[in-house]
Amino acid sequence: MKIFSIVLALSMAFTTTTVSAQQSANNTQTQYIQQYAVQSAYTQNSSDNWCNLTKEQKLQDMAYLYQTLQQNYPYINMLKRMYNVDLEQEYKNAVKEIENSKTDFEFYAIVNRFTNKSNMVGHLSTISPFDYDWFVKSYSDTTGVPEFYWEQMEKIRKVYADEKAKKAYTALKNKMMPLTQKNAELQQSQNKKNNVETKIIEKGKIAYIYVDSFDMGYYEEDKKKLFDFYKQIENYDNVIFDFTKNGGGGMFYFNDLIVAPNIDKILYTKVYELMQSGKYNMQFFGEDGFESIKKLPKLPKINQDDLKELDLMLESMYFIQPSQKQKMLKGKLWILVNENVFSSSEYAAMFSKATGFATLVGERTGGDGIGSDPLPVLLPNSGIIVRYSPIYGTTADGTNSQEFGTEPDIWLQKGKTYLQTCIDEIKKQK
Repeated sequence: MKIFSIVLALSMAFTTTTVSAQQSANNTQTQYIQQYAVQSAYTQNSSDNWCNLTKEQKLQDMAYLYQTLQQNYPYINMLKRMYNVDLEQEYKNAVKEIENSKTDFEFYAIVNRFTNKSNMVGHLSTISPFDYDWFVKSYSDTTGVPEFYWEQMEKIRKVYADEKAKKAYTALKNKMMPLTQKNAELQQSQNKKNNVETKIIEKGKIAYIYVDSFDMGYYEEDKKKLFDFYKQIENYDNVIFDFTKNGGGGMFYFNDLIVAPNIDKILYTKVYELMQSGKYNMQFFGEDGFESIKKLPKLPKINQDDLKELDLMLESMYFIQPSQKQKMLKGKLWILVNENVFSSSEYAAMFSKATGFATLVGERTGGDGIGSDPLPVLLPNSGIIVRYSPIYGTTADGTNSQEFGTEPDIWLQKGKTYLQTCIDEIKKQK
């Protein structure tokens, strides 16, 4: 394999969104959007419009979004298979709704409903006013991110920071945030909780580390917390990492702060990253490093119908090198997982199982951990942003990361918590 392919694999796999926070915000915004969309149909005010979109402009934006997804989003067949969602039919439904819409805000609600049908398959979602500033900030901050990825981050940042997007999301926030002040305050208080929590379960034998997300904004703060705790428990027999509420962040958080200090040899696993050669994808990746899908070897577990929609392939090696002279944690490592584990935390679960870095305990993960950052699509008239994962990622045998996630090594015991299941397993192995 070419060295360039390995570097590209690493550079493409920085997945920044914490989906647990995203889903919470989506659920909240959906509730209020539905309420206010109905209200605005009867009582319009200045906050309902930021561009005074014509019906034709709304239809143009919707067509642009659908065509972009058709040509670049690799999960259209999977949506039908997993959730019986026909994206073409949902587009037609959205067009009918637009015909009767009166305000820019109603159009935002229509776009949001359209993407919500995806159930976050391939990260397909509409950026909410609750999250917009976070995305702009996250792609502006290179803390913990290798320099070779900065150019890609800048391309993504420019989309989020576009003046049309700023105008749209300022208007959306002005409309929605005052009416959801209590919820906003609750979210703010929740955001203040520590991202990393540690405790001793059994002195000298079992330690526990909860990691709420891989949000790169916590990188420096959490590095100190984690490394200080590693020194405290370096000779413990077992260390349990809890990812059960971790919806993702940046893969470099996991690589640098959890794996690299606790290995004494290079760990690696092979994956395949498949992509459509749509114009929008090519703006961010180009074809360098990719090869024709015809060169993809026969993978026993790949879905042949999905494969028909893909043009390009990249055989990649995800690897992590030791960062210390010796492992900081000498004992056995465990990771608690469930369906909340998604995006880069799914990458963590997949990598850990494939390389033997840690034993997984719990339930099947949520998936979509092989690939790249979701790409933001700016709708040209309204400034609304929708994002999607451009990469169809599979393990070495062709198992799709989005559809199947990762199975735990040890399944959750009926009637017990994830932690207790793990502790019981530790006691069995004494």
